[in-house]
Amino acid sequence: MSRRSPRVRAALVLASVLLVAGAACSDDGGADGDGTTTAPSTTAEMTTSTTDASGDEASGQPGALAQTAWVLARIVEPGGANVDASTGPVPAVISFGAQGVDVFDGINTVGGEYTLQDGEVSFELGTPSQFPYPDDLPQYGLIGHLARLERAVVDGSTMQFTLRDGTVLDFEQATNRATG
Repeated sequence: MSRRSPRVRAALVLASVLLVAGAACSDDGGADGDGTTTAPSTTAEMTTSTTDASGDEASGQPGALAQTAWVLARIVEPGGANVDASTGPVPAVISFGAQGVDVFDGINTVGGEYTLQDGEVSFELGTPSQFPYPDDLPQYGLIGHLARLERAVVDGSTMQFTLRDGTVLDFEQATNRATG
């Protein structure tokens, strides 16, 4: 298993802090006024290669995704362009809890709920934070991409989201070396 860089470990800690803070002061308010993309709801087919005892996929409980975090590694665009999404100062992370999901794109965060039922994952997300992006990194589109999710596949320590336009988002499972 590869060692995570200090940058990735720091990003996961930062993402956790932001997610807790976001949950404490979440706003399920309406539309954003400045054109920032929101992802209120999406459903996608989900394929997992493993399940665990933390949930029952048939009953809509989170199952295999509960208590996992995923770092965006690559974006493969429909024309085949492969974009390295790990070049930002802080990686984009999706964290699945027992019932909730938190998405951090490196600057902004959004939380909500997810269900995994009959092979489909569904997201119900709130309004994302509205911090300005200091530059143009590919990971900054992650929150908006979730509104276009068509298919999600988890295979061991990798997760792949396919969007309706054919764009593919490749994630690697985050690990915590302190707890194994």
